[in-house]
Amino acid sequence: MNEVLQDIQTLENAIINLVEGASDEKRMAINSLSAMIELKRMQVEQFEQEAHDEKIDDILLQSIWEEELWIESRGW
Repeated sequence: MNEVLQDIQTLENAIINLVEGASDEKRMAINSLSAMIELKRMQVEQFEQEAHDEKIDDILLQSIWEEELWIESRGW
């Protein structure tokens, strides 16, 4: 939740600086928005990688379970 509040503050400040600010404040607002976008992209990539890793783990566990069932069905 803290991160969401920080994002809101960053967005509010960026709007104010873009609407009312001098050129250096506008540049600063654009930089803060660019940094926020980059952070969000990295978070999405991390989420996707974790989801991919979890899916691979699930596939491996399913494969092991099926192999164990096959062995048990043969009475080995």
